[in-house]
Amino acid sequence: RILWNEKIYKEANVSSVNFLDFLETNEGLREFLQNFLLYGIAFVDNVPATREDTERVIGPVLNVYPWNKELYMIRYNNYDRSVINTVPYNVVRSWYSAHRILTNELRRPENELWVKLKPGKVMFVDNWRVLHGRESFTGYRQICGCYLSRDDVLNTSRLLGLKA
Repeated sequence: RILWNEKIYKEANVSSVNFLDFLETNEGLREFLQNFLLYGIAFVDNVPATREDTERVIGPVLNVYPWNKELYMIRYNNYDRSVINTVPYNVVRSWYSAHRILTNELRRPENELWVKLKPGKVMFVDNWRVLHGRESFTGYRQICGCYLSRDDVLNTSRLLGLKA
């Protein structure tokens, strides 16, 4: 696995995998999984912008989020912003101090990779390795979400000869 920031990732010139190569060839799937395992992020391009073709890439769509600017502000991930009730009272101050330091580090521009997705481009993110989010915007967008089984990803990678 490669520990990366924006500069390292861009210099690596990691390519996206074509939709049909991803679906129909071991080489395409292997390249995709190699990117995913190494960087915790991988892309599939040229996916026809339909629910059916998206599901061919990501599996059954769990949620479809039609977001516009107003809805985005209302549906912000409130669960992650809820009261912290798992930290013992005597370490809350230290927890907030550590949280502030981590947040400052994560928000340094050199530690952020901004990707503008367009219809036909699917992004996979390994939630065990990469933090991700979205910026505010003007207009309308639709996001499909799914979860991949970690066991399936690792087993398929091993079957294709990758060190998982």
